[in-house]
Amino acid sequence: MAWNKSSENGYVVGKTADVIATANTMISSDTITEDLSDKKIMVGIENVVAGSDVATDLEVWASPDGTNWAVVAANVIADTTPNSVGTLVAQADLSSITAPYYKLTFNAAAQSVGTSGRFKFIYAVKE
Repeated sequence: MAWNKSSENGYVVGKTADVIATANTMISSDTITEDLSDKKIMVGIENVVAGSDVATDLEVWASPDGTNWAVVAANVIADTTPNSVGTLVAQADLSSITAPYYKLTFNAAAQSVGTSGRFKFIYAVKE
């Protein structure tokens, strides 16, 4: 789940390199290497192949050591609409968070979303 990164209009934009299959468990991205501490960032999900009609969430998690993780922005997108193809983005406010490691999670509540859907994680942060 490595990140493909580009520079666009003064922002680092990351999108997962591979299309990820949905699952009935939480799915986490690889660690984001940009410094997201004390910032407002954009996060999102690109639904490439429609899956089940279940309300799945997108969250931001942080870690002090890359091993122990905690939610720092819950339900940034409360319903990623995995049954529709398209891209959803929202702002995550990390302005009061300081941590060296961050990641995005899909379906933290482990909804029964099935395995037919396909998606990519997205984030953008000012360079």
